[in-house]
Amino acid sequence: MQDLEKRYGILISNFTGGNLRNAIPREAFVTITFNPAHEEQILADTASYNLLVRDEYGPLEPDLKVSATPSDLPETVIDAHTQHRLLSALSIVPHGVLGWSREIPDLVETSSNLATIRLTGEKTIHVVTTQRSSSDEAKHYAAMKTEASFDLAGAKVTHSDGYPGWKPNMNSAILRLMIDSYRKLFGKVPQVKAIHAGLECGLILEKYKGIDMISFGPTIRGAHTPEERIEIVTVQMFWDLLIDVLRHIPEENA
Repeated sequence: MQDLEKRYGILISNFTGGNLRNAIPREAFVTITFNPAHEEQILADTASYNLLVRDEYGPLEPDLKVSATPSDLPETVIDAHTQHRLLSALSIVPHGVLGWSREIPDLVETSSNLATIRLTGEKTIHVVTTQRSSSDEAKHYAAMKTEASFDLAGAKVTHSDGYPGWKPNMNSAILRLMIDSYRKLFGKVPQVKAIHAGLECGLILEKYKGIDMISFGPTIRGAHTPEERIEIVTVQMFWDLLIDVLRHIPEENA
């Protein structure tokens, strides 16, 4: 959009992207207007850009596609000054991995997600971002960087409550018990991992300092997408493991 704005003076009528604040956006759509003399070149530039991004990200995102199709002429567009500030803010706002864990290899510690954008009926452009981190300080810093990106564009920025950080404890007593139960029930050692996500465990830990916790469940694929699915066999495994762990929790910890 920035390239098309600079080359052809396009004007945006509608911009919609993402669905949930806690999910990486799956798709986005924009409606633009321009001088009809530039139509062929804009379509050609879009096709070239599609090939460029597919070549760069194809192995990671084989279904990635950027395309342009004709549309009915909209009734209104964003004024050029507001549009330029919007596109500038979207281009510099933090998005993706911001920091890695120092304790666990290949674990993201801090990230920011440009989650959704909507143009509302009240002449308002509404953008939602989400910052995640197992470190509350790092999450706060990421939120401040995000605020600065939109503040410089003249936007009004508000912050909502989020999930507090929950740092992994590889010496957890409940973790050791669960590993023993898993090995006894299924004849193999489980893979113990930490994930980069907002979990209710952070909220619980905030209220009950020092509580020993672990998060586990059946195997889910494609969470927060239309392809989300669950491996049915792991539901029974999850239940059996839960019951066995509860049966063997030491009485003083129950």
